[in-house]
Amino acid sequence: MAMRALREKMKPILWITVIGFLGTVVFAWGMSFSSGGGCESQPVVLVVNGEDVPYYEYEQLYRGLLSQVMPEGTAYDPALAELASEEALRRLTADYVIRQQAEEWGLSVGDDEITLAITQSFPDEEGNFDIAGYNGWLASVGTTDEEWRRILSRELLVAKVHSVIYDSVYVPEPAVRAAWVEENQTAGADFVMMAFSSYLEEATVTEAEARAFYDENLDDYMSPPKATIDYLALRFDEFYDKVELTEQNLLDLYEQNKLMDVDAGRIHCRHILFNATLEDTEEAVEAARQKAEKAITRLDSGEDFAALAIELSEGPSGPNGGDLGFFGPGDMVIEFEDAAYGLEIGQHSAEPVKTQFGWHIVYREDDVQPFEVVRDELEKQLRMDQTMRALDEYVELLDTKLRAGKTLEQVAELMPDVEVQQAGPFANDAIIVDEKIGNFPTLRAYAFDLEPGEVSQVLTHSNALPNDPDASLKRDYYVIRVVEHIDPEPYSFEDVRARIEANLVNEKSKELTRQSAERVLAAANSGSLEEAAVAEGYAVVNVASFNRAGSLPMLAYAPQAARTAFQLTPNQLSGVVEDKSAFFIVRGLRVDEPSGEVYGIALEETRRQVLQGQQEAYFQAWLQQMVASAEVENLLPALIAEAEERRAAAEAASAAREES
Repeated sequence: MAMRALREKMKPILWITVIGFLGTVVFAWGMSFSSGGGCESQPVVLVVNGEDVPYYEYEQLYRGLLSQVMPEGTAYDPALAELASEEALRRLTADYVIRQQAEEWGLSVGDDEITLAITQSFPDEEGNFDIAGYNGWLASVGTTDEEWRRILSRELLVAKVHSVIYDSVYVPEPAVRAAWVEENQTAGADFVMMAFSSYLEEATVTEAEARAFYDENLDDYMSPPKATIDYLALRFDEFYDKVELTEQNLLDLYEQNKLMDVDAGRIHCRHILFNATLEDTEEAVEAARQKAEKAITRLDSGEDFAALAIELSEGPSGPNGGDLGFFGPGDMVIEFEDAAYGLEIGQHSAEPVKTQFGWHIVYREDDVQPFEVVRDELEKQLRMDQTMRALDEYVELLDTKLRAGKTLEQVAELMPDVEVQQAGPFANDAIIVDEKIGNFPTLRAYAFDLEPGEVSQVLTHSNALPNDPDASLKRDYYVIRVVEHIDPEPYSFEDVRARIEANLVNEKSKELTRQSAERVLAAANSGSLEEAAVAEGYAVVNVASFNRAGSLPMLAYAPQAARTAFQLTPNQLSGVVEDKSAFFIVRGLRVDEPSGEVYGIALEETRRQVLQGQQEAYFQAWLQQMVASAEVENLLPALIAEAEERRAAAEAASAAREES
């Protein structure tokens, strides 16, 4: 109850970490254009063959891509943000080129086609259009019917272009058969395998050789660039531990949460679920219902609901006694909601309740839990609330003062128990050795991007584990000032000597093994492969059957050697074949053609696979050519520069007002 209430009532904390340039542009023009309408002048991010691409389309796509490469709770990485931006621009360019070609070909999408696509995507149990499910989905993804129809229209148009391109691709029968044979042929062969490590004992390296190699390849043994920083840290855990609570604070919060639940019409329930989905047979659905009936009989005889849920429930809440917590109108599917709100406190449903998930037995808990039961949760909520309020105020103070030109030391004086600390020197690809920073890629990136003396923005870092339900709330904040950059310098010979010697030993062993393989081959060409192999300490291994994938029973994964066998006639010897970890000499024995009867069975599936691959390859080649010949103007750099100018002007005006 408590943490859920916190998430509902709290205002978003001020997270000032700027997600690349997106925040800059939004600052300059505001958010009114992001819905695609209602703005007199929308910034343009691309011009594709004379057609403007509005910034809001780029923003939506960029945000989506960014969330994929940097899920919520992970550290911000400028390099990944740049890749997401480049990919968004690439996809937008391709999308506009495809749709422009569609218009040139006279392709279009009608309202009836869009409606059909929507109705087919949201069927109810009887196969009819589930309008309530559709509206619920729109709300869950934060869009409208009008906006989704616009998006779907573009997707369907692109699909029509795909169809035109795909329909022009034909795969002749010989190509289908060749692909099938390639996949299904097997072979038998003899192999002599000579591992690269065969001569490790003989491959010695002197200090002089190692030192000479070190001197000749000094650039390969340079230390990475390093940086040292000063920083201020506002750490969630430290603020959380310092929160002081009183019993009265907790009682006040308890009463407040009770009122919130009552006002919202929220109730507290448990359930026991017996799975039965729409795809199950009638027999399976009936069997689940009968299990629910038997469970109700046991409840009627006085068994504890929570204990029975732990024993019987097939839903994810089963191990927790079937506890679903609090929910309000519209939170559950309608059948479950009607049953739950129809119960009295302490009562379970007299009959199984059928929903799309299966058969439920619903139990109505007391809507108000005793203070003693929820005291620990209330304490956690209050600590979280006060911690986040304090962090919000400190982050805003930190950001404001730094923008006004204050130093880290001057800002630290305004915040009790916060002081300037130092970390480094550290490399960009290594975890920072500091217990208050740890592995924070964004901070490392700024440490190397900024010049000595420059100060970063306020950087945000999640300190919670990915499976922590409160991960999005637990944030640490940092500001860094670069002290120095240390240029790369060569490691000493002694520091890397062991690594150099190990590498040289491996290379010598490989070369000695190659020479041995060549001796085996020369002897086999003039005599017996078996005798030649034994003379060098190897054996001939017969592999009765294998395919081109490269897995050789009793030997190794050796794709080069395996494929070589298919090119040999019976008793023909290959040359020395270098594979992943060994040299091979292969003696061909036979290549087995797959059954023609099997080919007849697999013909259509093989044709489909080959056709799909060639269709997609042809489409990508066509699209690449179309994009290459398109006239594309990228306005994003100018957009960012203009936004930065507006930001600077606004900050200067704000500073002037503060001084006056």
